[in-house]
Amino acid sequence: SGLAEGIRYAVAHGARIINTSVNGDGTSRPLQEAIRAAGAAGALVVASAGNSGRSIDVEASYPASYPDPSIVAVGSLGLTAELSGFSNRGLVSVDLAAPGEDILSTARGGGYELRSGTSMVAPFVAGTLALLQSVRPGLEGSALKAAAT
Repeated sequence: SGLAEGIRYAVAHGARIINTSVNGDGTSRPLQEAIRAAGAAGALVVASAGNSGRSIDVEASYPASYPDPSIVAVGSLGLTAELSGFSNRGLVSVDLAAPGEDILSTARGGGYELRSGTSMVAPFVAGTLALLQSVRPGLEGSALKAAAT
């Protein structure tokens, strides 16, 4: 419910691209409703696909697996531009993949460290979508998603 509240808050304050670097196996009606509301407001929700190395077309991971057009589900590419072994995948459920291995990130307790995962990918994709929208402000929702995928 906290993620759902965060999405609703972001939309209420004008966000059009929302990063959700989280995933899990359970569904949530409040989360699904918040994502639908975000889409209705013209926003996209970027969701990390997960790091279990499985097809989320077969075994879902949420929120990436919600069949909502406002979701942009992202997987991880490795250093050789191939899908990372840990990255969840899906021909239907995953929209795109971007670099997600050995990403310099802030570390717990201060400083920086190299991290890998689809949660490292989602902010890059969200930032790219925001840049695309800044140069093409008329693109919203599904048109913006289509331009990026």
